Amino acid sequence: MQKTFSYDIIYIIESLSLDERKTGTLLYDDIVKRRCEQFGHTKSRLISVDNKFEFNSALDDIRESIFDEQLYPYIHFEIHGGTSNQGLVLNSDDIIKWTNLISQLREINVSCRNNLFVSFATCYSAYFIKVIANELNKPTPVLGLVAATENIGEKDLEFSFLDYFDVLLTTNDVTKAIKALNTSIPGKQLFSYMTSDALFDRLYQKHVNPRIQNTMIRDIQKTVKTRDPSLSNKQIRDKVNRWKQLEQSEQIKKLRQVFLMLNH
Repeated sequence: MQKTFSYDIIYIIESLSLDERKTGTLLYDDIVKRRCEQFGHTKSRLISVDNKFEFNSALDDIRESIFDEQLYPYIHFEIHGGTSNQGLVLNSDDIIKWTNLISQLREINVSCRNNLFVSFATCYSAYFIKVIANELNKPTPVLGLVAATENIGEKDLEFSFLDYFDVLLTTNDVTKAIKALNTSIPGKQLFSYMTSDALFDRLYQKHVNPRIQNTMIRDIQKTVKTRDPSLSNKQIRDKVNRWKQLEQSEQIKKLRQVFLMLNH
């Protein structure tokens, strides 16, 4: 069952050099702060960080606010992404690896009982999604995610999230906001919105399932042959297929339960 989300505060986390256009600051001043004040139901905060220590401290503070102020966060990143699978590259050239970021966001998401919403105005943010595929046996780091579904360059990111947040905060409709975001990038549909349910299904089928099936088939074949050496190859294949379906079904159920925090 798809869970709905709510948020009490929007954090814009920015780490850009002095000679760059401060897209996070512009987004905050022009849209987020103004709309939050206009409607009065959501708080907002701009956080500028230069290095890894400041970045980690910012996320620690956000996690603490869940307990101290009972605030459910929305976190938006206006930070460069490193080439290949590096992670976020801060103003100081410190790198926040995707694996580390996922662990930090997971702590926040667990703290707010699977209610964290995250968006990236970041090059190569598609790697964030791929890295999660290796951790489907752990709680999801987000309930909702807005990110590029493919790796994109800085030129496309010159188009900011201004329209996205304007529509989101005016209508509270993520689908309409995503449409506005993609419309601002002519001829391309680079960004998508994924719930943790959809994220699990996509990653399991694309990345996890093929690996698991190969291992599962070998193990089952060995077990079947050991139990009954007289079986023909066709009989073995039939038993393998039946067992595979049962084991795969149980495995998906267990992984989904952990990833979506269904027992929390």
